This record gives sequence, C-alpha cells and structure tokens, in this order.
Amino acid sequence: MPVHCIQRKGIIKYSFVFTGRAGHAGAMLTNGSVSAITEMSYWINSIMGLVNKEKETTANIGLVSGGTATNVVAEKAEMAGEIRFELLEEAERANKLIESLYEHAREAGVQVERTHTRFDPPMVPTAETVAYVSWLDWLACEEGRSFIVRKRGGLSAANFISPHIPVCVDGMGPAGNGAHSVNEYLLIDSIGPDTDFLARIIYNHLKD
Repeated sequence: MPVHCIQRKGIIKYSFVFTGRAGHAGAMLTNGSVSAITEMSYWINSIMGLVNKEKETTANIGLVSGGTATNVVAEKAEMAGEIRFELLEEAERANKLIESLYEHAREAGVQVERTHTRFDPPMVPTAETVAYVSWLDWLACEEGRSFIVRKRGGLSAANFISPHIPVCVDGMGPAGNGAHSVNEYLLIDSIGPDTDFLARIIYNHLKD
C-alpha cells in the first residue's frame, strides 16, 4: 500500500574547509602547529549535538577528509554535512551554533571557509491540505483501500511548491521502500492500481 506525504523536513547543507598550521607531530607542543582535523572534530561533535528526538531534528556529517601522514599535524581538513528539521526555529538554532563555532576556530588558530550552503524549507501541511486528504481517504475507501499519510525525512520539489499553493499532496506514485539502500525496491503490482486512483481523482475534479 503506497504511503503518501503532506509533511517533509527542511534541510541545511554545509561544506567547510579548515586550515591550521602543519608541523611534526612529535614536536607539536613547541613548534606552533595547529591541527585542522582536531578543530574539525570539535565542529562535528557540536553539530551532532543538534539532534533532538522530540522535535525530530537530525544531523549527519557524511563526508570528511584531511591530513597527509600520521606524523604530520594536519594543515587541511574538509567536511560536509546536513541538518534536517521540521521547525524553522531548529534551523535558526543550527545557524546560531555554526556562527559560534567560527569564534572557537579563531581562538584555536584555525581558519574556516564555508564552501557551500544550501537551505530548503520544510513542507508544512495547510488546513486545506488536511481537508483534501480527508476527501482522498473517502475516495480511496470507496475502492476498498486506504489513503495512508506519513511524515517523511526526505525532500522533494513539494518542499518549494507547498508554501505557494493551498493544497499539496506528495508521494502519489507506486509503493516501495528502502530508499537509498541496497534493499530499495518498487512494487510493480502497485503501479496499475495507483495510476487508476490518480485517474479517478482527476475525473472527480473534472466532473465537478
């Protein structure tokens, strides 16, 4: 049974380059070297601290790199990550944290350059959308099926469209599961019934 969507998380994506001062690791207490990796680690732990189960705020650092050898204090390090949120106040909390981390880096003697930022707003259901879903559920019941709605952590074009239109329902395609994993699948048998249901929705709008 397909699971439809009227609420999606928003996202902030960041990429950073850290620049410290290289030096021999065995003399790091006296040679003035500053590890870019150490500062990046502090940022990672701080950003992961944004995770809030009650507000369903998630954070993930998905890419990291840095250093040249185990006996060299790392001059360069890079990381890329994201924060996903349902509430805009959580996005503001994340941005305030990032700004405070710059001060920590300056005190540590590490330069930080933000090389990429992306912000996508959350998809928030309107009262009209909630009412429309009730009608879709009634229509589905006439066919002996249910119209299931669930929040999703992933994004779609609906994140951008929904603030500008009164009704937005996403995930109207065939059923499946396991997104972005080796177990991702699509139920071929759901394609026909879902296409028929979409046609019935359109028909009901046209006849009205």
